[in-house]
Amino acid sequence: MISKKLLLVSVCFVVLFGAVGAYSYLQISSLRSQVDSLQKTISSLEDEIEELQEEIDRLQNESSHVNSTTFVFEYPSLVQNVVNGTLRMELTFSWNEENLSIIAKINDDEYSWLDYLGLIFEPLEHGGLMLFAENFTISGALQSNGFLAYLAFVPEPTNFHRCFFQPSIGYTFNFSIPFSTLGTQSDLIYVCFFDANCSDGVYVCFHFRTP
Repeated sequence: MISKKLLLVSVCFVVLFGAVGAYSYLQISSLRSQVDSLQKTISSLEDEIEELQEEIDRLQNESSHVNSTTFVFEYPSLVQNVVNGTLRMELTFSWNEENLSIIAKINDDEYSWLDYLGLIFEPLEHGGLMLFAENFTISGALQSNGFLAYLAFVPEPTNFHRCFFQPSIGYTFNFSIPFSTLGTQSDLIYVCFFDANCSDGVYVCFHFRTP
C-alpha cells in the first residue's frame, strides 16, 4: 500500500516538474522572442539614426557653402509717405556659387496689388525686375525719380518670387534666381519699394556681399 502511495506521489512530482518545466520553457521562448523583436527594433532605429545623421551632414555641408548678409534701412516720415512713422526695409541675401536668394521685409501697413519691389543688378542702365505684391513680374527701367517704369505691361507668371502680406507685419518678398539668369557676378544691386496707394516709396543702392 505504501509503495503505491509512493508511486502516486512520484508520478505527481513528475507531472508537476514536467508542467513547471514546460511553463518555464514557454516563458523562456517568449522572452527570447521579445528579445529578438527588440533587437530588430533597435537595428531599425540605428539605421534611421544613421540616415538622419547623413542628412544632417549633408545640410551642414550645404550651409557651409552658403553666405548670408542682412541689411536694414530705415526711413523716417520726413522722407517717405508710405507709413506714419519709420518705414523699415530689411533685406537678407543668401548665395552660393550658383544661386542668389533675397528675403525683403517691408512694414507697409496697407496692401495694394500694384505695390512692388524693384531689383536692378549691375549694369543698372540695363533695367531690372518689378516684383508685384500680386505675384507677377514685369521688366522695368530705372527712371530719374528713383523708381521703375514698365518696359512693356506684359505680366509674366512668377516662378522665382512670392509675396505675402500681413497687416501687422507688412510685406515679405521671397526672391530666388540663378546667377546665370542675371547675367552678372557683381554684387552691386539697386533696390526700390513703391507704394501705389500714396505714389511714393524708397530706394537704395549698395553691394550686398559687403556687410
